[in-house]
Amino acid sequence: MTVLVVTPPAPLVNLQTVKDHLKLETGDEDSLLESYLAAASGWIDNPLGWLGRAICTQTLELRVNTFGAADALPHGPVASIASVKYVTPAGIEETLPQEAYRLDGPALVATGSWPALRGDAEGVRVRYVVGSAEAPAPIQQAALLLIGQWFANRASVVVGTIVNQMPFGVEALLQPYRKWSC
Repeated sequence: MTVLVVTPPAPLVNLQTVKDHLKLETGDEDSLLESYLAAASGWIDNPLGWLGRAICTQTLELRVNTFGAADALPHGPVASIASVKYVTPAGIEETLPQEAYRLDGPALVATGSWPALRGDAEGVRVRYVVGSAEAPAPIQQAALLLIGQWFANRASVVVGTIVNQMPFGVEALLQPYRKWSC
């Protein structure tokens, strides 16, 4: 099973909110702040990131070898299915018509029977939309704290301080949203 991010989400907060948080009035640091914002958003709001789930609206693609392996689409909540593609026994990629399946919670369910497959390792590709329009306030605040930490300490180690992997406040804010894998 492979999950790819096809369309990443918008940043968790906007640039002006970051500038307000850091009490910056000029645009001198905008490109640096945008890079920090992109890094923080990607690290937090990414199915393969620290939370292990998608928060804001993004498009994912699940690649599996059978339709049965797609019965629970990961990293939801799933808002919609964009497309279902598969490789026929003749080796031709086909798109399954929308009336051939439906979304039942996080599950992709056939309305009839699934078509035959060639058996490729990633011969079934389900493209779907997950997440919500806006990140919860604690996640936005965690992004701001993380960006503030990076802005204030532009090196990975600051001499004379205790080295932390991530500021405690960030972890405390994100912890309730983390999906732990078994």
